[in-house]
Amino acid sequence: FWGAADPPATYGRTARTTKEFARYSFVYPPDWKEQAINKVEKGTNGTDCRLTGGQRTKEQIYIVVLQRLGEDFKGYAVNDVEKALSGIAVADANLQDALAQSETKVFKKREADGQTFFDLDLDSTNPYYITLTNDGNGRYFAAFITATGKGFATNKDLFKKMRESFRTYVIA
Repeated sequence: FWGAADPPATYGRTARTTKEFARYSFVYPPDWKEQAINKVEKGTNGTDCRLTGGQRTKEQIYIVVLQRLGEDFKGYAVNDVEKALSGIAVADANLQDALAQSETKVFKKREADGQTFFDLDLDSTNPYYITLTNDGNGRYFAAFITATGKGFATNKDLFKKMRESFRTYVIA
């Protein structure tokens, strides 16, 4: 998936673009479908795209893009999950609940293709794989992957691959 990270006024249409105009990318299963993002999701929450898999397992990946000029990850401690997620938790009420309920939070820093990513494994009744990054040009990106507990357990390796494939790009 090549994502555009278009401004908030562009809700209701696809976030898909071509490789040369992409602001982010990730891999996903070919049977997953892109869902339209509404005005509130796009304008208030910063949701840029959402793809869904099985309805029974409520599989989904969605990308949140926020303009946070001057912000970087220097102030975030790798083990300070709540601080790192404070700017993006507004995108998902279920995430807020999962953060409050979760007994196990694994937060890791990783480097890939010259970018720094902060990955969170959130084990709760609504499990999540999350990755956070900054494109170095003032945009703050978060990729969320979630499903029901059973669906998540079944597809954990797939979801990990999807998260690790996430990249951002700055168009010159």
